[in-house]
Amino acid sequence: MQAVAVLVLTCVIVAVALPGVMKLLPDLPQDLKKAVSESQVPFEELTVLEEDVTGGYYYQNLNEEERRIYKEILQGVQKREETIYVHTGDFDLLTKIYYFLVLDRPELFWCTGGLQATYYPTYSELSAEYNCTEEERLAKQQQIDLEAEMALTLLLAQASAERFDQIPEYERIKFVFEYLVNTVDYVEGAPDNQNMYSALVGKQTVCAGYARSAQYLLQKMGIECIYVTGTCSDGEAHAWNLVKCDGNWYQMDVTFGDPEYMRTEEGEALESSEIDYAYLCCNDEQMLKERVMDDLVVFPACTSLDYNYYVMRGRYYAGYNAERVLEDMNQDIYNGERKFLCQFASEELCVQAFADMEANVFQEAAQTFMTVYGLQNVEYYYLQDPAMNTVKVYWNY
Repeated sequence: MQAVAVLVLTCVIVAVALPGVMKLLPDLPQDLKKAVSESQVPFEELTVLEEDVTGGYYYQNLNEEERRIYKEILQGVQKREETIYVHTGDFDLLTKIYYFLVLDRPELFWCTGGLQATYYPTYSELSAEYNCTEEERLAKQQQIDLEAEMALTLLLAQASAERFDQIPEYERIKFVFEYLVNTVDYVEGAPDNQNMYSALVGKQTVCAGYARSAQYLLQKMGIECIYVTGTCSDGEAHAWNLVKCDGNWYQMDVTFGDPEYMRTEEGEALESSEIDYAYLCCNDEQMLKERVMDDLVVFPACTSLDYNYYVMRGRYYAGYNAERVLEDMNQDIYNGERKFLCQFASEELCVQAFADMEANVFQEAAQTFMTVYGLQNVEYYYLQDPAMNTVKVYWNY
């Protein structure tokens, strides 16, 4: 699984900018020396407004000087400048700010994250790496706009709403999660798979494309969404999101919501329409059980389970009561459900519950299924996910 592109920077170190001028003015104050040395640098007038960038989570973690540099780089890449002049000669700072910019802004799909930089004591000259020509960018932008508009219009139609703020935040988040899982396939090596174009237009991507697209669509709906990177337990790079819902932050991984990762205990692949909701609005304890977030900034803590999918459905169990689980399972069967999904509060509890459900509860519920649907026998499949403490059973699958 691939994540955001790693920055590759080539730097030419120049010991002193405009050495002739600096040599002629050895006794001037340092601030004046700096002003003189930069006097011939063609800095562009900064036109990026604070309101244009303040929503970026990584931007919020920069100080005033760093935010100015962020805006200078953003202005340059938006115009696809061949050379961008910024007010820092600090290599490490420059790489951090450019990386934060890429993480914040999924709409910069034409930026690969690669960068060449020539830096001087007080400023740098950047050349960002673009993955397409300007003509291609414009054509791709039109396609992205069309696909995004179709998705957003679909949500408004389903909710019978005229504005997104009329739709509960959870429903907006859940829609994007489901929409991407249902319309995009996980394909390693898919073109443009490190940006949202691959998912929204190409309909094939990897984790970066899923997470970029979720970030882009949710931000358009007025939902705060952070693109995060890290590694899974196997050491593989990965990308996913944090989303803010009604004042609390939650973890969300669209990639792992894809049925590509769902198989029964017997190894049977589940149908392509299946979604793993365990990765929708979960907390840190659940999501970070088998992954580590990159230590870039202090991320908001995700501690709430209020909008956990299983909590919302009344299928989250803090303890195991076989009669309660069977009652819930039977109720879902009466309601016409062909599957039963539940989550337990801990791995130990999940293992304990699953053992009893496999030995007793599934068979008892199968009797209910046969009675309700007038069947002589019923086939069912089930699986347990120890990573997210979930148990799932599918009737007559």
